[in-house]
Amino acid sequence: RLPGREQYEELLVHGIVYPAIKRALAVEGGSRDVLKEFVQLLGAVVREFPGRYAGIYALAPRDSESSFFMNVLHIQPHRRMRALAEFRRVLQARPMPQTFIVAIFVPLFISMLHEHSAGLRKKKGEEDEDADPGAVDEDSEKNVAMLESLIQCLAGVAGHLKWQRYYWLISTLLKLVKKFQFLEGTVVRGVCAILDTFHFEVGAEPLAQAEVVEEAKRAKPAKPTAVHTAQAVASGKIGGRAPDERQDE
Repeated sequence: RLPGREQYEELLVHGIVYPAIKRALAVEGGSRDVLKEFVQLLGAVVREFPGRYAGIYALAPRDSESSFFMNVLHIQPHRRMRALAEFRRVLQARPMPQTFIVAIFVPLFISMLHEHSAGLRKKKGEEDEDADPGAVDEDSEKNVAMLESLIQCLAGVAGHLKWQRYYWLISTLLKLVKKFQFLEGTVVRGVCAILDTFHFEVGAEPLAQAEVVEEAKRAKPAKPTAVHTAQAVASGKIGGRAPDERQDE
């Protein structure tokens, strides 16, 4: 007897495709172009199964011009900026499941932080000594604007996290500085923005700091790469393993 449509969906889409997408974010040394394809695949999955992915369905309209997943890694900077702005709008409008935040969006945004910080650093290193110091560098301005938008996105998701994952996010960012010193300025701004979203009542619930720190000590450090620094975040190789996703499903 052949299984019904629901069984096929559970087995193929939710049991194979979606886990593969999460693994793509965690693959060390992964290609940015491959990551882009997986993110777009996630958009197609979300669009076709709105009931299963209701928490992020608003990010995947059928109009590709408006889809977060189609534009967040687009080659055109203005489409990336528009996708990030749409993410913040959706995040403010409705709660987002922490499973998606930790497994998908945090590693994606940190990977983009690394990319644009590296681009800004490279641009500064290539500056011509005879160049006009008052000239406006359009590429540098775009990188700076993108970094600020990404920081706002990370701060936005931090405001929706429970303490254990909030602490994990800050630890993850701070550990990046030890491996990539050129990220220091970006990370400091990001951590400050996240601290501004502190939304916990001290003493209202136990802060599982010791448990998170112990997990961070057990985690293996990720090897430095130029493309996917934060792709290892999803697998816990930088900043400690993310808390178990299943607790929020």
